[in-house]
Formats: sequence, structure tokens, C-alpha cells
Amino acid sequence: MMNKMLSAPFFVLAQTPNDPQYANQWYLPAIHAPEAWDKTTGSSKVVVAVIDSGVEVAHPDLSDNIWRNSKELPYNGIDDDKNGYVDDIYGWDFINNDTDPSPDFINKDKKSSFQHGTLIAGLIGATGNNATDGAGINWQVKIMALKALDENGEGNQLLVAKAIDYSVRQKADIISLSFVSGVGETLDNEFYLAIQRAHEAGIVIVAAGGNDALGISGILDGDLDFSPRYPVCYDGPQGEPWWVIGVTALDKNDKKAPFAAYGFRCIDISAPGVEMQSTLVHNPNDSELNQSFGGKYSGTSLAAPLVTGAVALIKSIRPDLGPKEIYYILNKSADNIEAKNLNYPQQLGAGKLNLARAMEMIEELYPKLPELEYAREDLPKKARSYYNTYKDKLFIAKFD
Repeated sequence: MMNKMLSAPFFVLAQTPNDPQYANQWYLPAIHAPEAWDKTTGSSKVVVAVIDSGVEVAHPDLSDNIWRNSKELPYNGIDDDKNGYVDDIYGWDFINNDTDPSPDFINKDKKSSFQHGTLIAGLIGATGNNATDGAGINWQVKIMALKALDENGEGNQLLVAKAIDYSVRQKADIISLSFVSGVGETLDNEFYLAIQRAHEAGIVIVAAGGNDALGISGILDGDLDFSPRYPVCYDGPQGEPWWVIGVTALDKNDKKAPFAAYGFRCIDISAPGVEMQSTLVHNPNDSELNQSFGGKYSGTSLAAPLVTGAVALIKSIRPDLGPKEIYYILNKSADNIEAKNLNYPQQLGAGKLNLARAMEMIEELYPKLPELEYAREDLPKKARSYYNTYKDKLFIAKFD
């Protein structure tokens, strides 16, 4: 008699990095990052342009993941790659128009501002499993540091547009924009065109929703449908939501954070954004700046990098996917949080970011066509293409 076959139990593995601060990064298990890491921990081929207040490129938990311009010889005073920027090794400082994209920390009272870009970079790509500080969503990635905001966290649309154009020229895969325009401020035409150029280049743009839900002018400032901000509210000319992926912030209970903006049109997805710890601008010889990791910062600008990091993880597996496809992966894989946010129906995007489910949805929504290999000797000498039908799909193998 044949023994009864028993199905093997299903185990969900979850990679845990050895970084000492990982236990304080509550938001990573909250978005199922460890399960996603079983699929991929990122790729150094994926480039994320962080347009912000600057990134400490020498940070011990970031330095290995900082993008480097391979076409530029360091500090020889020559524009080797002829892109208009001399010695742009790690990116560019558009505020001071110089080669150093590290933050300015003239006023220590403005820590949350000059720390901002370094915090963002760490959430996206602090080196993981290196026994140093914490882990980014991507353990391997390349961060292009572009400083277009000053030490007060302020900038102008023209400088941001220049930084976006730089990202396009240097072939970034993703652009992080963790800031918003002021109340009533319209989108400058040059900024609009820069975003358009980035989209046409296939770059995924992720933007923060803003922190004005409490209302600085008193009425409905947090409702982006009523009071739109930019770049988060910029969609394509036909209303295409994937031109800029807008992100709002959740608390630890998956409820909209009190400060977080919301809106049916501008917000595409939600992510944790309270009490966030990440890489810090630091100076071991300064008692006020001697920590390299920590903080308990909150804001939609800290939720957005989690989504940016998710996009980079997706790109590490499928670099061929564009903004539209990645938008749908994030949309279809998000956790439903409507029951916890009854006052904001359909105003928090598709739901809460779920990294593990996003990894599953890649193949579910966009299965990769198998690569067919043919030995050259199996084909006529002059053959340049060979056609084969497989599962009702046509594949073409080309030879030199």
C-alpha cells in the first residue's frame, strides 16, 4: 500500500541583517522588508538620485553605496565628461555651485534640515549586514548626491529642475524628491519640463506629500485635492498618476499620521513616517554631532524614501520595468488600510507599502519572457534571427 504523501510545511524565511541599530528600525518589518530581502537586497547597478539638502558621502554606512561618476577624473579641474560640471565625482552642489554635495551645517539649531538628505539616503540605501549602524531598504545601491536645498531645507524650483536634468543626463533610475512647494505656489514651467524630461527618460520619480494636515493657514491645508502642492501633485498631461508617485505617512498603527497630507489625486501610496531612525550627518569630535545613526524624525519626507527604496529593489530584479509598470506593482501589492482610516476614504493611495508582496507581484503582473539560447552551429551561417513560438508568444534571438 502506497504511503500517504504529506505536503511539506510552508516556511516564510526572513533575512535579518547584523547591523546593531536594526532593532530600532521598526518600520522595516512593518513593511515586510526582511521577507523581501530573501528575494533581493538590492543592486549596485541601480542609481537613485537624492535631490535634497546634501548627503554625507563619507558616512561610514553610506560611503560604499555612494554613486561615483566613472567618466570624471577626481579633482583635476577639468570637465572630463563634458557635462558642464567640473569634478562632479559624487554628484553636485547646486546651492553653492561646487563639487561637494555634502550638507552645510552652519547652524546646528537646524539639525532636522541639514540632516535631511543624509537621513533620506540612509532609509533608501544604508549598507546592510555590515555590522555598522542600521540597514537601508537596499543593502546595495548607488546614491547620487544632488544638493538643491540649503541648510534650512529651502530651495527654488529652478535649482531642483537643474538637479533633475543632471539626473537624466547621468542616467539615474529613480529620483527622490522629499519636499513640497509652499501653499498656493504654482509649478514653474521649467520644473514642469524637467519632470517631463525625466519621465520620458524612463526615470521613476517619488515625492513626499507634505506635512500640513494640521493646517498652517487654518483650513484644509492637508487636503491636496483642495490645496495642491508640487511636485507631489504633478501627474502627466492626461492625468497619468505614475509620472510622480506621491507618498503620505502612517503612524505605527497604520493610521494616517496627524501631520500627513492626503488626497485622492496626489497620493498614490502610504508608508511609515513617524519616529524614523536613519543615518546622520556626524562629526566624532563634536559632542552635538557625534552620532552617526539615530534620531526619531517624523514626516512624509521620511515615508517617501521607503517607497523610493522599494522601487530600487524592484529595479534590482527587473531593470526593464518603467514608471507605469512599477506604479502598478506598488498599487496592487499595497496593504488595505481603509478600515483604520475611515475619515480618509481613497485619500491615502492604494494602501500601505508591502515590500514582500511587491516582490511577488513583479512576476505576477509582468512575467519575464524566457531567454532562448541557440548554438550558432545549429543555424545557417548567414542567419541573423531565429523565430520560435513558445506558449503562444513570439521570441526572437538575434546574432551578430
